[in-house]
Amino acid sequence: MKSFNEDRDNSMKQFISRGILLLMVGILFSVPAISNGSESDTPITLITEATYQAGGKDSFVKSQGLAMFEARKKAVVLAAKDYMQKGLLKNYGDQEAEIFCLTANKIQVRVIKESYAENARRFTVKLKAEVFVSDFMEAEIENQVLEKEESDFPWKEEMEQHVAPSIDPGRELSRAYRYLRKGQARIAIIYLDHLVKKYPFWGEVYYLRALGMQRMHYEDQMKQDLEKACSLDFRAACEALQK
Repeated sequence: MKSFNEDRDNSMKQFISRGILLLMVGILFSVPAISNGSESDTPITLITEATYQAGGKDSFVKSQGLAMFEARKKAVVLAAKDYMQKGLLKNYGDQEAEIFCLTANKIQVRVIKESYAENARRFTVKLKAEVFVSDFMEAEIENQVLEKEESDFPWKEEMEQHVAPSIDPGRELSRAYRYLRKGQARIAIIYLDHLVKKYPFWGEVYYLRALGMQRMHYEDQMKQDLEKACSLDFRAACEALQK
C-alpha cells in the first residue's frame, strides 16, 4: 500500500504538471505566432536616459527608483514599436500601458551612468537595455494574475487601497491603469490618492488621477491634477490642457 507521503507527492506532481500545461496553453493562445524564431530570440538593445526631478520629501532611493523606471519604460516602448513593425509582437490595445509598466520591471539593464545633483535634487540615469519578446509575454501573464488577485479583494481592502512602502513604480502604476481600463474610476481615485502621497512629485500619478476625475465628472479636480502633472513635466497632461 502507498503511504500518505507518497500519495501526497503524487498529487503534488500532478498539480504542478497541470499548472505548467495550463500556463503553456495560455501562452500559446495569448501570443501571436512568430514566423522567425531566431529573430524573436534576439533582443533589441537600446540606450535610454531619464531624469527625475525630486521634491523636498523624496529620498535618494525613491528618486533613483523613479528615474530607473522611466528609463526602463522608454526602452520598453521603443522595443515594442520595433517588434510590432516586424510582426513579432501583438498590439495589446487598452491593456498596453499596464503591460508595458510590468515589462519595464523584467528587462535586463546595465547602468552606463547615473548622477544625482544634490543641490538641484535631480537624479539622472543612462541605461543599456536588452528587451526580449518573452519579456512582454511574461508581463502579460503577470497582468492577468494581478487582475485576478485584485478582483478577489474583500470589500474593505478594495475601498482602503493600501500602498506598500517599497518602491515599485512599475507594478503600482500598472494597477492604476487596470482600474481605469475596467471602468473602476472611484477605486482608481482612492488608490491614486495613496500613490500621490507616496510620490508627490511624480507627474504620471496626477495625470492618471485626472483621468479618474474626468470619468467621475469632477471637472475642477481633473483640471487641478492636469495642471499639477504638467508642472511636473508630464507631457500628456500638458497636451490635454492645451486641448
